Amino acid sequence: MESEGALLGLRLTDISGRVVEDVQFFRQEALREYRLSLAALPPGAYVLSVRTDKGWASEKVVKQ
Repeated sequence: MESEGALLGLRLTDISGRVVEDVQFFRQEALREYRLSLAALPPGAYVLSVRTDKGWASEKVVKQ
């Protein structure tokens, strides 16, 4: 799959699986940084999933 125009995304879910934030976009040029603010969220455990042109990867995030 060609990386130009590839669908990318970020999905943040709470520990119960409810989607808190879902951002999808097409890559038009090299993306080096994207910031997702957790400021308005209560403390707790979340799962951050990242979609690249190679598939999804997930990581647990804890906000204190």
